[in-house]
Amino acid sequence: MKKHSRSNSMLYMLERTVRQFRLHLQQSINAAKADITVEQWMLLSEIGLQAGIGNLELSRRTAKDPGAVSRSCDLLLEKKLIKTQDHKTDSRKKVMLITPKGQQLLKKCEKEVERFRKNISKGISQDDLNQAATTLDKLFYNSGGVEVEVR
Repeated sequence: MKKHSRSNSMLYMLERTVRQFRLHLQQSINAAKADITVEQWMLLSEIGLQAGIGNLELSRRTAKDPGAVSRSCDLLLEKKLIKTQDHKTDSRKKVMLITPKGQQLLKKCEKEVERFRKNISKGISQDDLNQAATTLDKLFYNSGGVEVEVR
């Protein structure tokens, strides 16, 4: 049996943690009786923060594949949580806006998502959280990641 290197071990730990986060975040969203997935919630939340965002920019900001973003946004459109309108200067493009129904759903999830965020950082100092964020950023950039400018 091959021994795993530390980098493989780190990759495993990151993947395991992300899976656990997604599982519990989905449970939080379900507890709020919101009929959306974690992926859809992340996109809806970003659209709520950045009204008039396009598909490519949404993809960049959420670090998701543009095709997956498009498919998830189609579902959000079907659920009437977002709407699209023509881009102001490029008629070939559409931009997305959150609807009042989408805003209500985000509000509905707010308490449960905040509880999730508090639970995952329980017993961890702010300094440790800051160091973890710095380390994760370094791992991201070292693996070829590109910084996303947040407005």
